[in-house]
Amino acid sequence: NYVITDSSVVSDKHVVEFGDNALIYAVDTKFPEVGIAVLKLVEGKAPASVRVADSTQVRLGQSVVALPSASGTRVGIGAVTAKYTLGRVGSAGEEVPIRALDTNIGGKIAYGAPLLNAFGDVLGIATGISQGPSGGVGTFVALSDLTPLFLNVRGTSTPALPDTIAH
Repeated sequence: NYVITDSSVVSDKHVVEFGDNALIYAVDTKFPEVGIAVLKLVEGKAPASVRVADSTQVRLGQSVVALPSASGTRVGIGAVTAKYTLGRVGSAGEEVPIRALDTNIGGKIAYGAPLLNAFGDVLGIATGISQGPSGGVGTFVALSDLTPLFLNVRGTSTPALPDTIAH
């Protein structure tokens, strides 16, 4: 079971609370080029998972929803306004382009906030890199570009990932 979040908000060991459950995760992989950390469950019972949507299927103008605050008391509703390469991860010669998904969702968006499609599938995660000089307010890192790298799967689209959650 994995948690995907902004790399600036985690340490090597990280406690994540889901309802009354306090779970312990350890950093499994970091993608500093785009500000993502992947945490792997080391102690506790895995919570329900979510599906990662294939970002290659996202169309400009498509409706999206962001959960921009850690307290969950606010939602942002908007549309995808641009897609472009935010950064490249991997070793020289084997670098993989990672897309940014720009939206027209404004206001403060917490690092680690998910971007969802109309079906509730996770499209992206807000990071300090995506919200900073490489992107802007309302910009998210496309998760389906990254999941094959830490799950060691290859393909043209991201399959259902029953053991992956985004935070």
